[in-house]
Amino acid sequence: MAFTATVLSWAILEYGHNMDAVKQLDYVVDSLKWITDYLVNAHPFAEVLYIQVGDPEVDHNCWERPENMTEKRPLTQVNSSYPGTEVAAETAAALASASLVFKEINLTYSQILLEHAQQLFTFADTYKVSYSVSIPQVGKYYNSSGYEDELLWASSWLYHATKDPSYLNYVTEKNENEFGSLGSSSWFSWDDKHAATQVLLSRVNFFGTRDVPDAENLDLQKYRETAEILMCKLLPDSPTATTNRTKSGLIWVAPWNSLQHSVASAFLAVLYSDYMSTSQTENLYCSGKMYKPIDLRKFAISQGLLILLPNALMCKLLNKVCHHDFEVEYVLGENPMSMSFLVGHGSEYPKYIHHRGSSIPVDAKTGCRDGFKWYDSPDPNPNVAFGALVGGPFFNETYNDFRNNSMQAEPTTYSNALLEMAGDEDIKMSGLKSLPSQSNETWKEGMERNQSQVDVLQEKLTELKACVEGSEEESKKELEVLWRRVKTTATLLTYLKSKARIMAIPHLAHTSCGIKKLDGVGFVDKDGIPLSGWSRNADLSSFDGEDEESWIGISRGEGLLDEQDTVYIGELLNSVQMVTDVMEALVKRVLLAESETKIQKEKVSLGQEEILLKSAQLENMSRKLEEMERFALGTNSILNDMRQRVLDLVEETTRQRERAAENEEELSRVKQEFVSLKSYVSSLIAVRETLLSSEKQFDTIEKLCER
Repeated sequence: MAFTATVLSWAILEYGHNMDAVKQLDYVVDSLKWITDYLVNAHPFAEVLYIQVGDPEVDHNCWERPENMTEKRPLTQVNSSYPGTEVAAETAAALASASLVFKEINLTYSQILLEHAQQLFTFADTYKVSYSVSIPQVGKYYNSSGYEDELLWASSWLYHATKDPSYLNYVTEKNENEFGSLGSSSWFSWDDKHAATQVLLSRVNFFGTRDVPDAENLDLQKYRETAEILMCKLLPDSPTATTNRTKSGLIWVAPWNSLQHSVASAFLAVLYSDYMSTSQTENLYCSGKMYKPIDLRKFAISQGLLILLPNALMCKLLNKVCHHDFEVEYVLGENPMSMSFLVGHGSEYPKYIHHRGSSIPVDAKTGCRDGFKWYDSPDPNPNVAFGALVGGPFFNETYNDFRNNSMQAEPTTYSNALLEMAGDEDIKMSGLKSLPSQSNETWKEGMERNQSQVDVLQEKLTELKACVEGSEEESKKELEVLWRRVKTTATLLTYLKSKARIMAIPHLAHTSCGIKKLDGVGFVDKDGIPLSGWSRNADLSSFDGEDEESWIGISRGEGLLDEQDTVYIGELLNSVQMVTDVMEALVKRVLLAESETKIQKEKVSLGQEEILLKSAQLENMSRKLEEMERFALGTNSILNDMRQRVLDLVEETTRQRERAAENEEELSRVKQEFVSLKSYVSSLIAVRETLLSSEKQFDTIEKLCER
């Protein structure tokens, strides 16, 4: 629910003027307030947030309308003892973004939302523990992959809401490396806000860097570069395009609620495209290949986002053919199944969605278990949930329209919220920075002529009332004729005034003429100043759509116009046609000038790109020369080392040879000593033998003496 509120607020802040143009803004804001009221009540104390009503295990065993449930439903809260960083931070993001929406509507309520948002962020940042860890039972249905992205997401929204630099410092200097996932793209979903945070901080880098320190601006540039990695990943013919696509080109990441990633990707692509156009950033480079903002919008259309076409009345004035419908693709039926995934749109859409309120008849009274007869019913849902976006197709682009197929057939608020910005016009150009002065003079002259004619008629009517003669019926007829003339002239004058007001504001003139956005031309206001605010400030109420109906309805009034009326109206219509022709000629002249300007810009852009390419080549050559120099220096160093080692080896060899010579001399001396010793031993042996022989002789003599 908090994620739904955050995305809904973002859509209102960026595209609320378009919602207002089709009289839907009040409904969207009312839906947002329903959520924020609930979230404020769920935060009774600074460190207490109620995050769940009911027990999912018990609730899934019941099939009944939520408004008719009477069973006990336990409450689950996060607090300082059982923290939940990601859910508290996401709620802070929801309330901070919503405070911006209500700032111009209800300042007191906006401040209340902002106060709760700041308390919740402090609570989330103080106790950094995942709610899936502190409350394990929630993990079965809404398990969290981590809280780092929610902290950055919340701090980014608080910076937008307060302009307090400490919140910007939190996402840059303090936590960008630990939490930012910089250089690595991810898929935007209720669980992972990294991609959306990168796009949101890119907005600051695009428009709000004057008050940002250089160091933090460099960090914002890193977020923007990471956002561009995702944009390149989304573009189907990009060198780095993702392979997470069906054969028909739908972004497909996971089987459960598969459309959430495609509409979320399209949502971010349209935002980034508009940020580029508004800031006059003409090109996006993906591994050397160049893309324009319009390429991101084409991707968004391919995923099924709706693009509203131009205003009807001005198309009639300029004799242009306008199709007053929506361009749609995958989500609304341009898919292999020829099926709209938006319930109630077209003839083929899901009839058996997994939705209790839709499947149970309004007048049926059910309890917890007996409602399953409607769950198992073979009949289509009796209540059409118009506008509900179902889960979506499988990767093989099939859809099973069964009520028990919650993986594909269950609608969610968080996916629907991403479609709220789909009513944005496909027109964001500023070619008419200032209309030629003669156009204003022409309009003024036309209005003055018609005003003078109205004054004359009013004088005649006054005189007629004073001196009318004849029967009362004839007088009434005369008055009716003159009154019709006055109404005709007044209506045409109002019509011309509305056209003049439209032509006075560039983007309204473009919208009314049905002109597509020119690539490379930023969006400006009537003073030629680039728009970088949350929404355009033009007052759409200056054009009354009933003017056309009043104009056409004149001919359908009661009674017939006499010949003088016909001539008079013909003259007025000729005046209108003349003014229209002048306006069309002026618009064509401006468009021609814009076209020539665009061509010149493209030539300059191509020249700049060629210069950049040559510069890149020179830089590459310089880098290669530097690498070669470093290699040569390294080689010389190695050769010097080897030479020194050879010299050392030669010196060592010489020393070894000298030692060998000394050893040989020592060996010769030892050999000589050995020969001498051997000779001495031989002489000793000879003496011993002589002694032995002498001893025998003595023995013989002794024996002889004894005898």
